[in-house]
Amino acid sequence: MKTLCIFLSLMASINLCQSQAIIDSCFTSPSIGVTFPGTPTLENVNNSDLLEWTGSQWIGQVIAGSVFSPPPFGGVGDRCIFIGDSTTWTSNGESFALLLSDSIKTGQCYSFTFTYLSEGPMSNGSFSPTFYTYDMPSYQGAYMLGNLTTAGTTWFTSTYSFIADSLQNNHTWLIFRSNIGSGVVLAPCAGIPHAGLGNDTTLCAGDSLLLAVSGGATYQWSTGSTSSAIYASAPGTYIVTVTNGCGTVTDSVSVSFQACGAVNAAFYSSDTTFCDKKCIDFTDISTNGPTSWQWLFPGADSTISFEQHPAGICYNSFGTFDVTLIACNSLGCDTLFMPSFIQEFPSPPIPVISANFDTLFCTPAFSYQWFDSGGAIAGATGAYYIYQQPGTYYVLVTDSNGCSTSSTLITTGIHENPAGFNSFIVSPNPSSGSFLISFPGNHQIRRCVIYDLSGRKVYDSGAVGFISPWRLDLSLSADGIYILQAESSKGINRVKIGIIK
Repeated sequence: MKTLCIFLSLMASINLCQSQAIIDSCFTSPSIGVTFPGTPTLENVNNSDLLEWTGSQWIGQVIAGSVFSPPPFGGVGDRCIFIGDSTTWTSNGESFALLLSDSIKTGQCYSFTFTYLSEGPMSNGSFSPTFYTYDMPSYQGAYMLGNLTTAGTTWFTSTYSFIADSLQNNHTWLIFRSNIGSGVVLAPCAGIPHAGLGNDTTLCAGDSLLLAVSGGATYQWSTGSTSSAIYASAPGTYIVTVTNGCGTVTDSVSVSFQACGAVNAAFYSSDTTFCDKKCIDFTDISTNGPTSWQWLFPGADSTISFEQHPAGICYNSFGTFDVTLIACNSLGCDTLFMPSFIQEFPSPPIPVISANFDTLFCTPAFSYQWFDSGGAIAGATGAYYIYQQPGTYYVLVTDSNGCSTSSTLITTGIHENPAGFNSFIVSPNPSSGSFLISFPGNHQIRRCVIYDLSGRKVYDSGAVGFISPWRLDLSLSADGIYILQAESSKGINRVKIGIIK
């Protein structure tokens, strides 16, 4: 007879396969004297059928000489169920069943993953359990899907996928059977919860103890924390309650502190290098249980503090400043002097923008970034920026210390090019709305845009390819003066045009 260990888990959907959940995932049934609900064929359910892995060994009556391989995941307290060996679990063959949370539907793809191995003194190292579905927890009359890939004496993972046919519609059970072997199945949940906090302990003053638990869906500490781990840094009794689908467990540990030696002074601050005036916080992390503190903050508004964690220490003058901490307990004091610990720089002067035609100039700075209403302008990092459209702009300048200041906003309009600047010919000008546009030489026009004198776009031809001359019809536009912007192989050119009807 072969002995088998199977670790069962549900795999996420593959190729649109339906993922399922198992209701009885931690084997709360069977228990002593109880069969699976509504399962008259399951017999002899007792302690010998329930196993548990302690982290170092299996516990249970069938353990001797039959099951010895640890779970592949190294879990502690994983609950298991034994199939067969000296105990027959069913009236005909050795099997177990697990209830699904949703019934199987015809035509739907399902996929399940199993981790298992041949195990025990009677094993020949070639176990391949048979896989069924049914509407009751019995393999007799069940729909047989086939066998899992044969596993040897080392852990093996296999996935079984199938598309349910009409005979499987509304099946709610997964059934696994062994005609020629037996084995152990690990609960597909994470295992029963564990809350082993260890023995009561005494620490050196200033130290802390990591308290960690696992296997839970929820955690509740006496401190109010709901994480799986906390640090005990104060004396007292720490209690944790760990809960998952397999149950609830509680444990506690008492932590006390004693002075182990003279203080080792240490601290950190919320900031050390900053621009302009700022208030920062200091946190003491001295070890060996300091009971008194003296801080020196030359250059700050408050130059001395006797608090353990001084907050809101304000630096309102620029420069480089030292910080000193003197921490003491009953065994002595320790002084930590940090020269030039704080560096405070002034922000650069507010930059001034001047405009000349279509170019914006900034007063000198270390580095520049220009912005428009859409945010930072890609590549616009020079001392000047040539804008292509009217709008609102500003510049952010940064000095060599990394401190930044932004300019005020500047709003631009559309301007006519200076006389002779890449000029083109518009005729007649003014007109009643019909214009002919051309460039000297072989330059061709690919786009025309019209703005009114406030900078509002009133016409845009879009990019249409190179044409010369270009006939422009503005007969529907109101009388007035406009700026014509023509894009050609020579660049962007602008000129005033008039419409008089």
